[in-house]
This record gives sequence, structure tokens and C-alpha cells, in this order.
Amino acid sequence: MTNAATTTTETLGQTLIAIRRKHGLSQSQCARLIPGLPLRMLQKYEQHVSEPPVWVQLLLIDALIKKAKKIKLSVDPIP
Repeated sequence: MTNAATTTTETLGQTLIAIRRKHGLSQSQCARLIPGLPLRMLQKYEQHVSEPPVWVQLLLIDALIKKAKKIKLSVDPIP
């Protein structure tokens, strides 16, 4: 039986970069979205120098997506 988590080939760094680009965020803007996440740590994740445990990765990705969507909604012009 194959687990979806074991078949994914995208790394944490690739995922973070994709989230940032999708929402038009710089590394420093992205790091500021998560309290306690130093910019340097985000850079290490994106450069594959360091990687947190999987549970931290999932929380980080989820929080970034939610916060990035809120920012986008707050700056989108009203049609």
C-alpha cells in the first residue's frame, strides 16, 4: 500500500518557494507571516540546508497558505 506522503517528490524548499511565488511574497515577507520564523531559517529550508520534522513542515505550509490568502484578500481590489 502506497502512502501519498511517500510518493511526493517535491521538497519543503520547493513547496515554500511555490507558495511564495503564487502569492507574490519575498522571503522576508514570507518569514514575517510566521511568528518566530527567522528569515535565515526560511532561507535554509528553501536552499535544502536544513529541514524540520515532517509535522513542523505540514504546520508551516498550512500556516503560510492561510496567512498568504488573507493578505491577498486584504489587498485585492473590489470588482
